[in-house]
Amino acid sequence: MAKKYGVDRSRFTHIDVTAKGDRCVLCGLCVRVCDEILGIGAINYAGRGTSTSINTPWYDTSSVCIGCGACEYVCPADAIDIFDQDDERIMETWNKTTLKLKECEESMKHFATERLVELVGSKNISFTRELENLSPDAKMRKAAAEFLLKPKRNS
Repeated sequence: MAKKYGVDRSRFTHIDVTAKGDRCVLCGLCVRVCDEILGIGAINYAGRGTSTSINTPWYDTSSVCIGCGACEYVCPADAIDIFDQDDERIMETWNKTTLKLKECEESMKHFATERLVELVGSKNISFTRELENLSPDAKMRKAAAEFLLKPKRNS
């Protein structure tokens, strides 16, 4: 049909979908989860028209990102690249924003960013401070051990 009407090339530029950043479909789920669910607002729409993208303010490393990975989790296009390297979490997509990871006192493995642990600690969540420095796996082991050592109640 295109040939019939004399159209011999596409008016759209070729997009390399192998590059993660080019996979973004601008659905805004990452923006919404960061702003509306977490209340952080580390990312938002940037640019106008065909140059619209989702990024950090002024395309700079984020000073408010907590490195939770919720944006990567909700992205339907797998366009967000977040990975852990040594003792750091690197948000490649957000201008290589890098955050230090907290180390579990029991397993000595890194489990969450320091900012994320601080945020959870600042909330009114009932858990003891001794659990703050443990990974989720270590917390489960500790809770299970305490449960098993608890004396049984007669009902």
